[in-house]
Amino acid sequence: MDMVSYDIRTIDADGEYPFDCDIDCTGCETVMMKADGFDKAIMGMGQQFDRPERLIYDYQKCVEILMERDGMTEEEGIEFMIYNVIGAYVGKGTPIFMHPYVEELIAEK
Repeated sequence: MDMVSYDIRTIDADGEYPFDCDIDCTGCETVMMKADGFDKAIMGMGQQFDRPERLIYDYQKCVEILMERDGMTEEEGIEFMIYNVIGAYVGKGTPIFMHPYVEELIAEK
């Protein structure tokens, strides 16, 4: 399987995705990238100051999709995610792939 492709969407004032647009989406309120084939892993959307809203995916669910759909092992799915999905920066609307927060893994300062 090759690198994941991204579907570029616009969001109108009602929060709907009315049409696809080109990467140069002049005049669009928000440009949001959607990773093809991972719809079942979408958790929601995230916001950050001066950035467009971005879709947030469950990283582990994406790996599970690769295992089920493409017959990858867990290790192959993780490697694919690292190099072909997480590593694919496609602009400010590039999705976020979330890992669960585990307090024990966060070092106190």
